[in-house]
Amino acid sequence: MGGVVFLCGNDELDKERRGYARAFARVAPLHFIAPGDDWRAQLPDDPIVIINPDGRPWLPEGIEKIEAPTAVFHIDTYVATARRMRWSQMYDYAFVFHPGYDETFRAAGIPGARLLPHAAERDLFDRPESDRRLDAGWVGATGRSIYGARGRILAGLQARFRMNDVARRYTTEEMADIYCASKIVVNVSRDDYLQDANMRCFEAMASGALLITQSPSELTALGFEEGLHFIGYRESDEVPDIVAHWLARDGDREAIARRARKLVLAEHTYDARVGTILASVREGATAPARTWPADRVQALRFDYFVEYADLPKSLGAYRKLATISMLRAAQRSPGLVRLALKVVRRALRKMGSRS
Repeated sequence: MGGVVFLCGNDELDKERRGYARAFARVAPLHFIAPGDDWRAQLPDDPIVIINPDGRPWLPEGIEKIEAPTAVFHIDTYVATARRMRWSQMYDYAFVFHPGYDETFRAAGIPGARLLPHAAERDLFDRPESDRRLDAGWVGATGRSIYGARGRILAGLQARFRMNDVARRYTTEEMADIYCASKIVVNVSRDDYLQDANMRCFEAMASGALLITQSPSELTALGFEEGLHFIGYRESDEVPDIVAHWLARDGDREAIARRARKLVLAEHTYDARVGTILASVREGATAPARTWPADRVQALRFDYFVEYADLPKSLGAYRKLATISMLRAAQRSPGLVRLALKVVRRALRKMGSRS
């Protein structure tokens, strides 16, 4: 058995990639192949599945010709969804992390699209109950323009409740310690996708803290019930009062938290998700690009590199496309203009950041 291949470097094992790497390593040999032209030479014999885990931008050359099952993760599926669907045509399976997008992908001609929601690392949270010294815990990024609601809510919570230092960065293990020491964890997602059932939701529930998150929430599409497994809020300014309400109701709060924790540790861990992946890749889905002519594959590769403003790879892909089909290259020539504009804008942003 050749094990499982992750198309990324060890330095990319953060957040979800870390959780999946640790879970896969418990059931099969795990191999890492960092971006590079010689990636196929590094493949083990007879791999179970080859996964692009949504790390650094990389569309491995020849991925559509590999005999083993191939898969791609779409962690923030709601970001650049149309582009994600295009690149997914190169893989047998596209694992989307948000409910409903699996149907969207399949309707767009991606038969191997499967739902793979966020999860928690079981071994970090499956521990005896300890003193919950914090009223509310928070671990996550702040300060970006997409976190306006997050900033306002955290400011209100800090003014009223005993919390950890929400401004500092924490390791994954430190995050688990904070949540396990918190009575409540409030989740505030990015402004453009407040319904997100993100990692924090599952980690908070796994820790035994009461999760308070935006409602409506994707959690309800995953088998969780508001009021039974989590508490929802509708407006940002009501969150401190909701927290105060549940801090005063120890028994009810703890009962909801226990139900949620039991459900997450039973069904929503990375170990459970790995089982879903391994079961899926035995179904025999096939990447659409496996039957494409060479010029169509190369045209998509050119589009991919243009999208990420990778000048050398874009030009290399375009030259190769021209040798395969001058007609297809001519059809894709507007992409060269887009590439130039992207490269110029990036250069201007760098100049602006230095001034």
